[in-house]
Formats: sequence, C-alpha cells, structure tokens
Amino acid sequence: MSDQIDAPQIENALLECRRLLTRSVTNRPEYSTLDRIQDDLPNFVRQCHTAYKKAQDILIRQILEIERQIHYLADSDSRKASSKETIAQLRYWKLLLEVSFNTFVWIAMRGDRSSVRKVFKGPKYGAVTDQNIDLVLSFVSEANQDPNQFVVPLDFCRFSCISDLLRINFEETERALRVDFMEAKSGHVNAEMIETILGTEPTSYFNFFDKYGPRGIKQMEHFFRQANTSMKNQKLIRAEPGVYDDPADQDQKLIICADETLVENHMESVIQMLEASEYDQFAVDEIDNCLVLGVINNRQREIAILGDFDIRLFIYHSHINPSALQQPPDSSKLKNILKTIRLTDWREGFSSVVLQPIILNPIPDSYLMDILMGRKKLMYFFDATRFVELCQKNGLNADFTTIKEANRIKSQGDAKGLIEFEGRFVRYSQHGIQCLLGEGVYHDMVYNWIGPNSIINRMKTTRFPLQEAI
Repeated sequence: MSDQIDAPQIENALLECRRLLTRSVTNRPEYSTLDRIQDDLPNFVRQCHTAYKKAQDILIRQILEIERQIHYLADSDSRKASSKETIAQLRYWKLLLEVSFNTFVWIAMRGDRSSVRKVFKGPKYGAVTDQNIDLVLSFVSEANQDPNQFVVPLDFCRFSCISDLLRINFEETERALRVDFMEAKSGHVNAEMIETILGTEPTSYFNFFDKYGPRGIKQMEHFFRQANTSMKNQKLIRAEPGVYDDPADQDQKLIICADETLVENHMESVIQMLEASEYDQFAVDEIDNCLVLGVINNRQREIAILGDFDIRLFIYHSHINPSALQQPPDSSKLKNILKTIRLTDWREGFSSVVLQPIILNPIPDSYLMDILMGRKKLMYFFDATRFVELCQKNGLNADFTTIKEANRIKSQGDAKGLIEFEGRFVRYSQHGIQCLLGEGVYHDMVYNWIGPNSIINRMKTTRFPLQEAI
C-alpha cells in the first residue's frame, strides 16, 4: 500500500482546489474587471477550464487513493480492530473531497440551487473503484485535451447524479457556454447497441436481438428507459416556474416556483464567532431571536466538553427556561436537561443536496479549514416556536400542526423532506396555499447561513404556479 494519507495532505489539497476555483484566474490583472473579461472572453474561459481541470484532477487522485486505502484496511482481517478509527477518518476525508467535487455542478448550473437539486438525485452507494471508472476517466482525460471544454465524471460527486458525465463547452462563434449531460457506455455489447440505435437499417435491431437474445432485449430496454429519464431530468434544469411530472415517480408532481428574493446571510457572525473562539473554549451568538450559533474550540477534548456544556447552558437560559437564572435546578437534573437539547453540527450539511459549495465559501482559508478539519465545531440550535412567532411578526400566517395531524400526514406518505419538531410540523400559508416547512428551508438557515428573517421574506414573496395546475 502507498504511504498513508494524512490530515495536512487533505488540507493542502482542499486549499489548492479553493485557490484554483476562486482566485487563480480572476486575480490576474488582465481579468480584473468584467469589461476586461468580456474583451478577452475566449481566453478567459480557457483559463478557467484549465484551472477547473487541475482542481478536478487533485480531487480525483485523492478520492481514489483514499478508497484504495480503505479497501486495504478493511480487507485485512488482522488489522480490522486497529484500523476502525483510521477507516472512519479516511471516510470523513473522502466526504470532504466529494462535497468539494460538487462545486463543479454548482459552477455549471451558475449557482442556481433549483437546477443543482435536479442534477443530484439522492444518496450515493458504493465506492467509485467498484465501478468501471478507468474507462470513464480515460474518456474524460481525452475530452479535456480540448481547451474549450471541461468534462466532469459525476461519480465523484457526493450524490448520485442524473448521468455519468457533465460537459461544459464554450461555443466560440456564439461566445456562449453550453452544458450537456452524457452517459458513458463501455463494452462491445454497448458499442454494438449504440451502433444499432444510430443506424438507419431497420433490420439491424432484429440482428442485434438474434445475436444477444433476451439479454440483449433487456439491455436495450434499460438503455431507452435510462435515456428517457435522463432527457426528462435535463428538461427540468432551468425550467420555467410551473408544474411538471416527476421523472423518478410518475404519480408525483414537481412544482418549480419563481423566487427572485435577495437574501442576507449571517456569515459575519460566523467569522466573528470563529475568531472569538480562539481566545476561549467557545463563542455564542443569536440570529433573529430563533437561531443560536455556537463555535466550540475542539483542539483539546476537555475544552471541547466544557464549550459544549456552556453553549447548551446558554440555550437553556435563553430559550428553554429563562426563569432558571433566578431559580437554577439541581445540578444533576440540569445535566440531564442539557443533554436533551438538540444541537446540529454544521458538518451534517454535507448530506444536504442544497449545501452551497464549501470551498467557494468566502470566509478566510484558516477558519474554513478549522471547521472542515474538526479543529473547531460550528453548532446550531433552532427554536421552532420562536421562528413561528417571527413569521407572524413579519406578516406570514404560520403555526404548528397538531401531533395527530402530523401523524396523518406521515401515514399518507406525505412527510418526505419535512422537518419535525416534537412530533409536529410547521405550516404556513400565503396566497391561499398552505405549505409545510421543508428541510430545504431549514438547511438554508443552518448550513447555508441564511438569516431566518430573510428566509421568511422569501417564503412570503415566493410565487407559486396556478393552483389549478397542481
């Protein structure tokens, strides 16, 4: 086995990718303004493609090496007990790299969250090395020799995607970028199948089926089903607001809403808390009276435990039982109460398809690496009751369902993607349409650092398609 990957190697890889994707081209004097970029657009795009390809190669190499080391450790019976912690660390680093790889999809979709969600289908299973990835990477390497195009192997993303490959191609004559999604088919049977489909001779299908029998028919059917689903998914990307069929479920509808609201984030609070935690075991702040942000210095276990306790104590006194400041409960009871407070680690957002690219995040390099590498923990507490009160204060009709109503929603199979608070859902209504608070809204507040007031403003101004179309 090659030398063991370590934390500095991962950190340096992430920082180099961050530099390539954010500063390596736009920091050049010749591209310092939009006018200069437009004057030399073809070369600017080529330079961006070159930087993207370098960043992609770094991430791919690291992911493949981590997978090889995980396989080696997991397959060695004598090492299983001693390697458990190492494997967990390697898997976390792989997660960081995959989430960073998602950045290429966000770039291709021009930061449009709605379109990104339609590229990411859901959870990804298995390792890349368990698939026939060598042929895909060979194709990508050859295709990326063209300076005007950038091809991305989507298997390296954090999530399962609607196709194997993403291609960003610069059309010089039109001075425009074109985005395509492609499937990667390998093997002589697939080659013959595609040749059959592209051919003009009607009898070629019969020849293919005679040669490969039921297996060939099944493979052809699978190809057309996959192509049809992929085509439907691609049509939904950047689609106009409206109601559409869900390619993944014929019985469901997808609603694309118009959303042009400008939102404000609490990034400055995050930066201030990260800086303050340098001088203490923790730092805490409150956003819009319903979202508590805490940063824990995690470099020493004892300090981290104390920081976690203090953040929970702040939440207890501010949100759960303010009167306890005058009449504190018994210390043993308080300890058990604090354990019940639900804190969300910002890194849990790595499993969210709406998490904006972490390596494009404009906070300072050192602070971002502190969070990603676990030297500091960014924790959140969301007070749903105060959020509902904030909605009402801002003119949005909101309340909680009853537990009985929530159970009925769950029994009907309509609770997918909803956030539950003590057995209830938050509901709100506008323009005569009743909605339930989904995980995307919660994820925006906690993982994308958008302020609750901005979220509520977006909820108020979002325009739904005509209700009759649903």
